[in-house]
Amino acid sequence: MGVVHLCSDHRIGRDVAMKVIREDMGQRASLRARFFREARVQGQLEHPSIVPVYDLGSTGTTAYFTMKRVNGLTLERILAGIRAGDPEMIERYSRRRLL
Repeated sequence: MGVVHLCSDHRIGRDVAMKVIREDMGQRASLRARFFREARVQGQLEHPSIVPVYDLGSTGTTAYFTMKRVNGLTLERILAGIRAGDPEMIERYSRRRLL
């Protein structure tokens, strides 16, 4: 639904992750509403494994929200490693360990 960019918030002087709704989805009001709902729900949750939301906004049909920037592997990379049978990935991201 969105694309995440690593950026710098110059107003507060810190690096952030900014999720922007995909251009083809931003044209539809129902999808923009869903995107905003995602940001609001995520912003209300507090847990060490959930990235906090800092800001939410839009310009025309472009909706965005900013979050804490987290360094590490992408979910895509982790899943690819598990599918490939990488023993380190399997051990590090096993269900038992994550739960």
